[in-house]
Amino acid sequence: RDRIQCGEQVFVFLADDDPNVTETSRAVQGHMPDLSPRERQVLALVVEGLSDREIGERLYISTSTVRSHLDRISEKTGFRRRADLIRLAAAVELRN
Repeated sequence: RDRIQCGEQVFVFLADDDPNVTETSRAVQGHMPDLSPRERQVLALVVEGLSDREIGERLYISTSTVRSHLDRISEKTGFRRRADLIRLAAAVELRN
């Protein structure tokens, strides 16, 4: 069971037997990959639990633009799943 606190939110991951678990790689532990300010905003909203549509509404961008940002974040971090991105953000204490 993983328990991660990011700001005031606490995320609890209950499935210890998840066959797709991805650990934060040593390459990104302790520092955030070189993300643009907008990519950091999108990542922060992913951490808050917002959907692509909700992120788009919050940032006044289209859902496809949100997905483009998420694709670039994935390319830079190696993580695609939201749970992995949340773990990454928690590991490096994401700052806006």
